[in-house]
Amino acid sequence: MAAFAASRVGLGIALILIGSVAANLLDVMIRIMQGLETVEGLKAYTSFEIMTTRTLWGLPLVVLFAIIDASVSKRRGGMGWRWRFPGLGVAVLRSVLYLNIATGFFFALAYMPVGNVTLLFFIYPLFLTVLSVPILGDIVGPWRGSAVIVGFIGIGLVAVAMSIDPLANEQSVEGRIPWWAYLLPLWSGFCYALAQILMRFVPKDVPGMMISLYTQGLAGLWCVLILLGAAAFLGADNAVGNLDTLVRSTANPGILWGFVIFGAL
Repeated sequence: MAAFAASRVGLGIALILIGSVAANLLDVMIRIMQGLETVEGLKAYTSFEIMTTRTLWGLPLVVLFAIIDASVSKRRGGMGWRWRFPGLGVAVLRSVLYLNIATGFFFALAYMPVGNVTLLFFIYPLFLTVLSVPILGDIVGPWRGSAVIVGFIGIGLVAVAMSIDPLANEQSVEGRIPWWAYLLPLWSGFCYALAQILMRFVPKDVPGMMISLYTQGLAGLWCVLILLGAAAFLGADNAVGNLDTLVRSTANPGILWGFVIFGAL
């Protein structure tokens, strides 16, 4: 295992905290966007349109950070920027996982409060522990194994408690919470855990932000293709959404700036 200087560990902890706060602010903005309505009283954006908007409008600063990270990496003897690099396949696979993570999380926010969705999503550390055994060959002893079992039982109890909450439907953007909505953040957590594990297969001299750029950029491409496909096969007034959301969303500049800044952080 690599040894890290204490000062660098402190910086790493600070960055994790900043990223966690930014991620939660993003969740709040997504929830606000889901509650917006047109003058006719209809929902202004579908969940998939919001996901596309968040992914693509969040790219500009990620591009800038990736260029800076690659430049710093090269000065320190690392690989620097390359269009093709070791771990490109991992970045492509992570983009598909990112699409699944965002889909599960965004759609869950339409049915449950942010706090409940986040709580269920945090099953991912348990998935990380379980998946590390077959994929990375890690050893999970009896204590860690017992902790995983207790954790899964805890998540199950939380889901049951949420389902019998008398105020649950009142807190839902959709007006009700179907049983399958509880599975959405769990699926997101599973995909997130898998995406984190895959980073272990990327060489250490590959700039991390370059992987993030490819992951988010390709996920944005998948979103565009899905919206184009929905328009072509289902018509302009389909339930999936339309690509003109990128133009319509400019009517909410505060939310877009949040996607740009907090998404990059």
